[in-house]
Amino acid sequence: MIRAAAVQGPILMEAVGVDWIQAADTEGDPPKPKRFNMTAYTGGPMQVNSYGPPVIIDLSGLTAKAPLPILRDHDMSRVVGHADEVEIGESSIKLAGVISGAGPDATEVQAAAGNGFPWKASVGARPDKLEFVGEGVATKVNGKTFTGPLYVARKATLGETSFVAIGADRKATAKVAASAAQYKETDMNFDKWIEAFGLDVAELREDQLQHFRATYDAEVEAIEAKAALAKIEAAESGDKKKIEAAEKPPIVEAPTFDLDGVILAHESHLAVIEATAEEYREKVPTDEWTKLTTAARKGAIEAKAKALKAQWPTVKLESEHILAAATYKADLMVAERPKGPAIHSSSQDVSMPAIEAAFCRTAGLADMDKHFKPEVLEASDKYPNLGLQEMLLICASQNGYNGRFRIGGDNLREVIRAAFSTHTVTTMLSTTGNKMLLEGFNRVSQTWREVAAVRNVQDFKAVTAFRLTTSLEYEELPPSGEIKHGEMGQETYTVQAKTYAKMFSLNRTDIINDDLGAFDDLRNRIGMGAAIAMNKVFWTAWLAAVNGAAFWTAARGNYQTGAATALGETALNTAVKLFRDAEGPDGNLIELEPQLLLVPSDLEATARKLYVSQEVRDTTASTKTLVANVYFNRFRPVVVPQLSNSGYTGYSATGWFLLADPAMLASAVMAFLNGVQAPTIESTDADFNTLGIQSRGYHDFGVSMTEYRASVHSVGA
Repeated sequence: MIRAAAVQGPILMEAVGVDWIQAADTEGDPPKPKRFNMTAYTGGPMQVNSYGPPVIIDLSGLTAKAPLPILRDHDMSRVVGHADEVEIGESSIKLAGVISGAGPDATEVQAAAGNGFPWKASVGARPDKLEFVGEGVATKVNGKTFTGPLYVARKATLGETSFVAIGADRKATAKVAASAAQYKETDMNFDKWIEAFGLDVAELREDQLQHFRATYDAEVEAIEAKAALAKIEAAESGDKKKIEAAEKPPIVEAPTFDLDGVILAHESHLAVIEATAEEYREKVPTDEWTKLTTAARKGAIEAKAKALKAQWPTVKLESEHILAAATYKADLMVAERPKGPAIHSSSQDVSMPAIEAAFCRTAGLADMDKHFKPEVLEASDKYPNLGLQEMLLICASQNGYNGRFRIGGDNLREVIRAAFSTHTVTTMLSTTGNKMLLEGFNRVSQTWREVAAVRNVQDFKAVTAFRLTTSLEYEELPPSGEIKHGEMGQETYTVQAKTYAKMFSLNRTDIINDDLGAFDDLRNRIGMGAAIAMNKVFWTAWLAAVNGAAFWTAARGNYQTGAATALGETALNTAVKLFRDAEGPDGNLIELEPQLLLVPSDLEATARKLYVSQEVRDTTASTKTLVANVYFNRFRPVVVPQLSNSGYTGYSATGWFLLADPAMLASAVMAFLNGVQAPTIESTDADFNTLGIQSRGYHDFGVSMTEYRASVHSVGA
């Protein structure tokens, strides 16, 4: 039996049904028994005795019939009553019934409920079909996504439900009808506090509830501290009215709309999405990865718009983000999960996906199982060492070509014309090129990702982005009781996506020689070229900010120069102090933590020694003794050769930067058109004056320097 409370007992056999008889009301009868209602189960995982991993009951496969016994702690001898209404929904089981038991348990449950005891409900169900979900495997149950190890009761029969003091399903509740004189809440408890946001506690995930609970507890702690201080001040004043007011219990109120909080929550959520996307970029097929990641980014934007329009409290938006991030990761895990073998028909053997897979294998595409289904890979085995010529001839023959099955100078135009007469070969070459392009694209180090934020733009227009700056520090209330208005200011920066592209051609010689290596050059010419272009555009913009002497300046407090700024403990001391002394527009300290040490390759050894060495040599003493390195394991080095490359204006072999975590605040942003962070390749027949195949790669992105408060620049000389 699945008995959701932690109570050990015998395995119960199915009993013969009993007819329940309800006597008719007659004059002089005692009052009818108390009614109750229960949310017995909310569709989530339960820790059940003897099962080990958590257990989830699939509500779509659960059967139940009223009247249903209501017990105490799943003990068949401790009857509390019965449920005459059973409602199995998509995400919960709800019951209603009467305390019809005549024993001490029925009396105790009713009396304790009258005193305000928070009874929990716990289901007892027989699993008719049990499924085990392995570790790390995602599955959808009751409209939610869960990750193993766990058990899912795909089919089950509900036998009873019990009143328990502690339930396995912590969101399950049981309430017995009571008068207002018996029980009255003087404070907004946790459930009501959540309901004030327009949310249903029963519909929230465990991690969402934990986040709400942490915020609620912090709110309660702050209110209690304030109330304690008020009591002390009232007692010291001797004012009777103040003392009476201070004795009233503090009331917890739901948080209100906070613009800065909503914006920060949105940016933090985008950072989580990008981190998850990078984690699964190589694990999930590209088209599926792009679809899921685009949907996640779109969902983040839509959630922010809802929050701003409806003026959500920050904690509500953060709760939405927790669910969205978990769902996005679960979907990626499902997409990553390998598919089992199946029985396949022979028609697949001559399909274009099989030709495409064979062509990619010959070209040396890595991780083929991530790009093609098992049945496609199996079919592609029929085409070992498929070259460029054979691929074109197969495509041409499907479009009516019946000439010589070998390409030479006399039939090249005829084969290419037939192969490209439909979009089949165009699509295949583009798809294959994109798969191989990503290999080259990801081989190039993209260090800009470690120091920049990422955002999406919808078109090629210059977009003005706002950094809201506030002067909202609380001020002491004057005797008049007038509360002064806070002042809002705005700082702006612009970012614009532009298109960067390159053409590539397979000429007549490459095709006749069946030179697949020429096609493989897509990886180098277009894939790596795209990543190189991104790095060049980004670091050109970064060093332009250095050379322009406007982004990092002494006046802004994020710049230091002179011989004493050479990278070492002394210069780091000054840089850290500048970082910690950084003020916002309202004059208040920002209080960001420095996290990264950005250096040119000339300073790599010095930076790594400061990071990994527990001791450094004291050069100020004549003995040059070793002393403790106070910055051991503090500022992770990010080495960027472009910073000292003479091909960049503003380069320096001595300059270095101390930066905040870009997920919190970034000095630069990389914007992508519609969120597409990888380049695209397209292939087609060459122009009439060229015998061959043409391919083009393009990528839409743009760079802008954003928040100067997020970094400190040291000239080092």
